[in-house]
Amino acid sequence: MQNLFCANTVRTTRLKTLSIFYILLVSYLLIPKNIFTQGNNLRFESITINDGLSQGTIRCILHDSKGFMWFGTQDGLNRYDGHSFKIFRNEINNPNSISSNNTTCIDEDVDGNLWVGTLNGVNKFERNSYRFVQYFSSKEIHDDKFSNTIYSILASKTDPVIWYSNRQGLFELNYRTGKSTRYQYNEWNKKDGNINKIFQYDKNTTGHYKRYFF
Repeated sequence: MQNLFCANTVRTTRLKTLSIFYILLVSYLLIPKNIFTQGNNLRFESITINDGLSQGTIRCILHDSKGFMWFGTQDGLNRYDGHSFKIFRNEINNPNSISSNNTTCIDEDVDGNLWVGTLNGVNKFERNSYRFVQYFSSKEIHDDKFSNTIYSILASKTDPVIWYSNRQGLFELNYRTGKSTRYQYNEWNKKDGNINKIFQYDKNTTGHYKRYFF
């Protein structure tokens, strides 16, 4: 009786194994083969000044939450909708325009605003009003000798805070309260104040994001 039970158990196990095998085999045969070869069939298309791009040197790229592509160039900020470009340039005597045509970095905050670093300060592009709000690091710390050339910018994914850097250090700005904090190079033991790039990684075990800069 025990041997019969064992035989039935083995037979059942084999049937289950065969069933799983056939299911996997059929699934594999039904899956389109191009799924496994997509990596070898990548196609690249070029977008140039002939398509409406304002200038050929791209300093930064962003794909925003609305689906637009943004390209920062040395001659204006370009918004691309997949068909045509909208170019934002500095307008003399218009404080609501971007502060410089030479854009260096770009990111999107938790409220959907765009933050653009340029050779002449930081700009917040407000989608609702369709205008730029200009921020200058020299004005933030009340020292005209400081550089307005922005190397990198990072918008927090959880708080109304942005981080940006220039050759004098790292700055933290709460754009809702207007509070700005500067972190000088001797606080992180760097030999100079240059911070070329700011990164943000996933949340750590305490629920906070990690930020790195170099």
